[in-house]
Amino acid sequence: NDPELVLSGARSQSINGEVNILRYLSRLIDNYDHLPIEQVLKTDGILDLSHQLIYLDNPKDKQATLNALDQKLGKNTWFSGTKAPGITDAAVWSSLKQTSSKSLPSNLASFFKRSEEIFFN
Repeated sequence: NDPELVLSGARSQSINGEVNILRYLSRLIDNYDHLPIEQVLKTDGILDLSHQLIYLDNPKDKQATLNALDQKLGKNTWFSGTKAPGITDAAVWSSLKQTSSKSLPSNLASFFKRSEEIFFN
């Protein structure tokens, strides 16, 4: 069951899904939409993969998505490509936490451990 954010107003619009709520909040604080289009597309792609990961039932599909995320992370510390975690890092960490996969690729395993330390300390 996806989280839902209901925006007050005459039409009471709702935003469904964790990553979509993150996108909305990020746009309120001018986080990534002002970046070059390539970076925006990369960010949206990572957000989409992290959302997809939560709903995959087939172990092969789940592992393929984990491998795709691992490849996108590469040797970077964070998906954001900066010195601090960003919206993509929060989304991927949350998805990994929810799926509790035991066999994470090496870069993703290091990322998850680092994220646990950052987000819980």
